[in-house]
Amino acid sequence: MTKICTYTITSVSGNRYVGSTTNYKRRTATHKRELLAGVHKNVPLTRAAARYGIDALKFEVLDDLDGICAELNLDHAQSTTLARFIEQIRLDNEPSSGYNMSATTTGGSTCRPVVCVETGVTFPSITSAAEWAGVTYSSLRDAVVGRSATCAGYNWQDA
Repeated sequence: MTKICTYTITSVSGNRYVGSTTNYKRRTATHKRELLAGVHKNVPLTRAAARYGIDALKFEVLDDLDGICAELNLDHAQSTTLARFIEQIRLDNEPSSGYNMSATTTGGSTCRPVVCVETGVTFPSITSAAEWAGVTYSSLRDAVVGRSATCAGYNWQDA
């Protein structure tokens, strides 16, 4: 069974990255592979991995959502929405978690907030929405600007 959950990656400095996934094992492996290669899109987290070593990063499940998703008979999209919602609540209650990118900047550039029309979930950037939907930045951007009708089965618009 896949592990639907929210999770953290904590460095020895105490800074944390909070995330969510519908496949914890795969997501953790992806984080580690990208951090080891130095290509993770979260630059501060990549720097921490380089400074302290990948083994010094603690990967931990915060909220195991398998049970509730099964009990409510949620499909993949609904499970993803629930996990992202709980992740956002955690971030709202812990705004200085350290490694999560702010709602206004990522890599020094201004972000474009977008909303998934069907779920009503607002994302601080196209990048975060694309990660949530499991698609590329460009395919989600194309849906937001009207080059394509939908992306990942959802309609998207500027927030």
